Amino acid sequence: MPKGVSLPIDGGLSSSDVFGTARARRPVGWVNVASLAAPTGGAGAHGELATVLGYLGADVIAGACVRPPMRRGDVDPDGLVTSAAVLDQLRTALRALRDHVTAAVPD
Repeated sequence: MPKGVSLPIDGGLSSSDVFGTARARRPVGWVNVASLAAPTGGAGAHGELATVLGYLGADVIAGACVRPPMRRGDVDPDGLVTSAAVLDQLRTALRALRDHVTAAVPD
């Protein structure tokens, strides 16, 4: 389990300490960079992650959970993503989070 998730669970913190109260749930998403050779890309693990985040009170935004078609050659020597297709999906995920947060803010 990712450290950011396991620490609150193992540390005995309440869900409100991590993701806010029921009235102010924090939106979350993730980027799955599992190899394209992996048929499910860790779908089971990501399903469990969504469940745990839900238990903690997070608001999992489906449009912000993406699996871009990433290959080793899509990252340059400095660690920057160079693939237009991958960057497109990352932008889409960030827009989903932004749109969700923007819609939740009262005028």
